[in-house]
Amino acid sequence: MKTIIDFIIKSSADPRATSLTVKAALLGLIPFIMQALDIACDFGKQCYDLQPSLFETIVSALADGTFYLLSLISVIGFVYGLGRKITRTIMGENEALK
Repeated sequence: MKTIIDFIIKSSADPRATSLTVKAALLGLIPFIMQALDIACDFGKQCYDLQPSLFETIVSALADGTFYLLSLISVIGFVYGLGRKITRTIMGENEALK
């Protein structure tokens, strides 16, 4: 069990560091926390049939852009980190398992 945990958490290149896979997965949580906070704030508001102001539209667009950018970065980092970890393990170079 400890070997599995070490494989997931420790970096394959430097066992003293946290793996890129874990870092990217944690980064991927940020957009979902942002969405959850936005939903929680919406529950506290009363809904009116007013058009959103330009400021609200810009802030919403920036929030959406941030969400998609962080999601994309975390997916790329997670896939790259997992691929590197599997490749280094197959080649016998995974320092976390030594």
